[in-house]
Amino acid sequence: DKELTLKDAATKEITKKGYGVLVWAGGIGARPFTRAVANQIGGPQLSVRKGGGFGPIRGLKVDSKFKVLGTKDVWAIGDCALSGAPPTAQAAYQQGTYLGRLFRSTEFDEEKLEAAAAFEFHNYGSLAYVGSSRAVADLKMHLWGWDHPAGRGQDVVVEGNA
Repeated sequence: DKELTLKDAATKEITKKGYGVLVWAGGIGARPFTRAVANQIGGPQLSVRKGGGFGPIRGLKVDSKFKVLGTKDVWAIGDCALSGAPPTAQAAYQQGTYLGRLFRSTEFDEEKLEAAAAFEFHNYGSLAYVGSSRAVADLKMHLWGWDHPAGRGQDVVVEGNA
């Protein structure tokens, strides 16, 4: 068993919590480990597959606080979780920040975990490299003091060369 170190932002108090396995996985498909966990949990983790039969899908099904459905003390974020947020680094970063704060503020107390606010994804846009030193950005924010004629909060697509 390993330990997770938690630091209270207000009091600076450090506590340690034990855990069994911590897995980091990336990619667009379920990793073999994620599929194996889903198969072992069974029930809520298995879905009807195209062409019939049951099997694990792209990631582990989680609730609004990333607790894996069908388990007691297992959480999943990022590419290995089906959370409703896009499988992007931006979403994984926000999920990790949320989950770290949730663990720190609740100290894994069941009542506090239940009462805590659900995760809310904030889309700040995306950037895609399209080749030949070109990229396309879809930004969902006020851009460097520049007000778009469509107004704040509107989608703005910016294209250009490096």
